[in-house]
Amino acid sequence: MARRLMDRSIERRVRQILQPFFDDWADNRIDTETLELHKASAPLQASDELKRDALDSAFSTYSAAVQAREAAWEAYAKAALDEEAAEEAVEAVLDMLEPDPPSKPVPKPVSQPVHSQPVTPVAVKLNVNGRRGSS
Repeated sequence: MARRLMDRSIERRVRQILQPFFDDWADNRIDTETLELHKASAPLQASDELKRDALDSAFSTYSAAVQAREAAWEAYAKAALDEEAAEEAVEAVLDMLEPDPPSKPVPKPVSQPVHSQPVTPVAVKLNVNGRRGSS
């Protein structure tokens, strides 16, 4: 299918190439031998032109893709920088909202015992009934 389309494209281009030479032949500006030389070389010229056109088209598509990729990388780099700047702004606002830590830690007051002298345990004797006192 593609080959037939290419063949038709070549035939069309051969006719375009030969038209001026055919007009020159019809007006007796060139002879039949010259027309036949152009007729023999026209298919090769048409084929080369179509291949070059196909290459040019493919390369144009490739170049556009490269430019799109480069633009995407530039956009990504800018977005990454914007993200970092936004993160720094959030951190700055959070720093303003958080209370300042005290410059020196304040020691907690030590609780004083109710008695000024230490309490010593007293031995208590219990009687047989489990009550205090002498037995």
